[in-house]
Amino acid sequence: MIDTTVSLAVDDRERASNQALLYPLRFEPIYQYRPWGGRHLASLLTAPLPSGPIGEAWLLSDRDDHQSCVTNGSLKGRTIGQLLQQFPKQILGKLAGRFRRFPLLLKFLDVHEMLSPRASHKREHRPAASGRDREDRGLGRAGSRDTKPHLCRPEASNY
Repeated sequence: MIDTTVSLAVDDRERASNQALLYPLRFEPIYQYRPWGGRHLASLLTAPLPSGPIGEAWLLSDRDDHQSCVTNGSLKGRTIGQLLQQFPKQILGKLAGRFRRFPLLLKFLDVHEMLSPRASHKREHRPAASGRDREDRGLGRAGSRDTKPHLCRPEASNY
Protein backbone atom coordinates (compact mmCIF):
# COMPACT_ATOMS: atom_id res chain seq x y z
CA MET A 1 0.00 0.00 0.00
CA ILE A 2 1.21 3.48 -0.80
CA ASP A 3 1.08 6.07 1.95
CA THR A 4 -0.51 9.21 0.52
CA THR A 5 0.99 11.53 3.12
CA VAL A 6 2.31 14.76 1.60
CA SER A 7 5.06 16.52 3.53
CA LEU A 8 5.22 20.28 3.37
CA ALA A 9 8.40 21.86 4.73
CA VAL A 10 8.15 24.72 7.19
CA ASP A 11 11.04 27.07 7.91
CA ASP A 12 11.71 27.43 11.67
CA ARG A 13 11.46 31.24 11.44
CA GLU A 14 8.11 30.98 9.69
CA ARG A 15 6.94 28.37 12.19
CA ALA A 16 7.34 30.82 15.05
CA SER A 17 5.09 33.36 13.32
CA ASN A 18 2.18 30.95 12.75
CA GLN A 19 -0.28 29.79 15.36
CA ALA A 20 -0.87 26.43 13.66
CA LEU A 21 2.11 24.30 12.71
CA LEU A 22 2.15 22.46 9.43
CA TYR A 23 2.98 18.78 9.72
CA PRO A 24 3.02 15.84 7.29
CA LEU A 25 -0.46 16.09 5.82
CA ARG A 26 -2.57 13.20 4.60
CA PHE A 27 -5.18 13.92 1.93
CA GLU A 28 -8.24 11.87 1.00
CA PRO A 29 -7.83 10.53 -2.55
CA ILE A 30 -10.45 11.70 -5.04
CA TYR A 31 -11.52 8.74 -7.17
CA GLN A 32 -12.68 9.33 -10.72
CA TYR A 33 -14.99 6.96 -12.59
CA ARG A 34 -13.70 6.19 -16.08
CA PRO A 35 -15.19 3.60 -18.44
CA TRP A 36 -11.66 2.39 -19.24
CA GLY A 37 -10.71 2.11 -15.55
CA GLY A 38 -10.40 -0.94 -13.36
CA ARG A 39 -10.05 -1.94 -9.72
CA HIS A 40 -6.25 -2.11 -9.32
CA LEU A 41 -6.06 1.12 -7.31
CA ALA A 42 -7.68 -0.76 -4.40
CA SER A 43 -4.46 -2.72 -3.92
CA LEU A 44 -2.35 0.43 -4.16
CA LEU A 45 -4.17 2.87 -1.87
CA THR A 46 -5.68 2.50 1.59
CA ALA A 47 -8.95 4.44 1.03
CA PRO A 48 -11.70 2.11 -0.24
CA LEU A 49 -12.74 2.46 -3.87
CA PRO A 50 -16.32 3.33 -4.81
CA SER A 51 -18.17 0.89 -7.05
CA GLY A 52 -17.59 0.76 -10.80
CA PRO A 53 -14.49 1.17 -12.93
CA ILE A 54 -12.11 3.71 -11.37
CA GLY A 55 -9.56 5.09 -13.79
CA GLU A 56 -7.95 7.83 -11.71
CA ALA A 57 -7.07 8.50 -8.08
CA TRP A 58 -6.23 12.14 -7.51
CA LEU A 59 -3.92 12.31 -4.49
CA LEU A 60 -3.58 16.09 -4.46
CA SER A 61 -5.90 18.45 -6.35
CA ASP A 62 -6.63 22.17 -6.08
CA ARG A 63 -9.34 22.33 -8.74
CA ASP A 64 -12.56 24.23 -8.00
CA ASP A 65 -14.64 21.12 -8.54
CA HIS A 66 -12.30 18.71 -6.71
CA GLN A 67 -10.40 20.06 -3.69
CA SER A 68 -8.22 17.64 -1.73
CA CYS A 69 -9.11 17.54 1.97
CA VAL A 70 -6.76 16.90 4.89
CA THR A 71 -7.67 13.71 6.79
CA ASN A 72 -5.37 13.99 9.82
CA GLY A 73 -4.36 16.28 12.64
CA SER A 74 -5.56 19.72 13.65
CA LEU A 75 -6.11 20.79 10.01
CA LYS A 76 -8.44 17.85 9.28
CA GLY A 77 -11.25 18.88 6.93
CA ARG A 78 -9.35 21.82 5.42
CA THR A 79 -8.78 21.87 1.67
CA ILE A 80 -5.45 22.38 -0.07
CA GLY A 81 -6.85 25.70 -1.34
CA GLN A 82 -7.59 26.87 2.21
CA LEU A 83 -4.12 25.82 3.35
CA LEU A 84 -2.53 27.65 0.43
CA GLN A 85 -4.40 30.84 1.39
CA GLN A 86 -3.32 30.55 5.04
CA PHE A 87 0.22 29.22 4.55
CA PRO A 88 1.35 30.26 1.04
CA LYS A 89 5.04 30.62 1.82
CA GLN A 90 5.20 27.40 3.82
CA ILE A 91 3.60 25.40 1.02
CA LEU A 92 5.12 27.00 -2.09
CA GLY A 93 8.29 28.58 -0.67
CA LYS A 94 9.82 31.19 -2.98
CA LEU A 95 7.06 30.57 -5.53
CA ALA A 96 4.29 31.67 -3.13
CA GLY A 97 3.41 34.83 -5.06
CA ARG A 98 3.56 33.14 -8.44
CA PHE A 99 0.63 30.73 -8.16
CA ARG A 100 -2.94 31.42 -7.11
CA ARG A 101 -3.57 27.67 -6.73
CA PHE A 102 -1.46 24.64 -5.92
CA PRO A 103 0.30 24.09 -9.28
CA LEU A 104 0.30 20.28 -9.39
CA LEU A 105 -2.35 17.61 -9.79
CA LEU A 106 -0.94 14.36 -8.43
CA LYS A 107 -2.75 11.26 -9.63
CA PHE A 108 -2.49 7.54 -10.33
CA LEU A 109 -4.11 5.96 -13.37
CA ASP A 110 -5.59 2.50 -13.76
CA VAL A 111 -6.10 1.81 -17.46
CA HIS A 112 -7.89 -1.52 -17.57
CA GLU A 113 -8.89 -1.36 -21.23
CA MET A 114 -8.09 0.89 -24.14
CA LEU A 115 -11.01 2.71 -25.75
CA SER A 116 -11.11 4.98 -28.74
CA PRO A 117 -10.67 8.68 -27.92
CA ARG A 118 -14.30 9.34 -28.84
CA ALA A 119 -15.58 6.63 -26.52
CA SER A 120 -13.33 7.51 -23.61
CA HIS A 121 -14.00 11.24 -23.18
CA LYS A 122 -16.94 13.62 -23.12
CA ARG A 123 -15.01 16.29 -25.03
CA GLU A 124 -15.38 14.50 -28.35
CA HIS A 125 -16.59 17.69 -30.05
CA ARG A 126 -13.13 19.29 -29.60
CA PRO A 127 -10.61 18.38 -32.29
CA ALA A 128 -7.21 17.24 -31.07
CA ALA A 129 -5.42 20.13 -32.74
CA SER A 130 -2.49 20.41 -30.37
CA GLY A 131 -0.39 18.23 -28.12
CA ARG A 132 -2.11 19.77 -25.09
CA ASP A 133 -5.56 18.76 -26.38
CA ARG A 134 -4.24 15.24 -26.84
CA GLU A 135 -2.90 15.21 -23.28
CA ASP A 136 -6.18 16.63 -21.91
CA ARG A 137 -8.02 13.77 -23.59
CA GLY A 138 -5.74 11.25 -21.95
CA LEU A 139 -4.04 10.33 -25.21
CA GLY A 140 -0.63 11.89 -24.60
CA ARG A 141 1.83 9.19 -25.55
CA ALA A 142 -0.48 6.28 -24.83
CA GLY A 143 -0.80 5.39 -28.48
CA SER A 144 2.92 5.53 -29.18
CA ARG A 145 5.63 3.03 -28.37
CA ASP A 146 7.53 5.72 -26.46
CA THR A 147 6.51 5.06 -22.84
CA LYS A 148 8.82 7.62 -21.22
CA PRO A 149 6.89 9.95 -18.94
CA HIS A 150 6.66 13.58 -19.96
CA LEU A 151 6.19 16.58 -17.73
CA CYS A 152 3.41 19.14 -17.94
CA ARG A 153 4.34 22.71 -17.15
CA PRO A 154 2.25 24.31 -14.35
CA GLU A 155 1.50 27.36 -16.51
CA ALA A 156 -0.11 25.09 -19.10
CA SER A 157 -2.58 23.55 -16.65
CA ASN A 158 -6.35 24.08 -16.70
CA TYR A 159 -6.41 25.52 -13.21
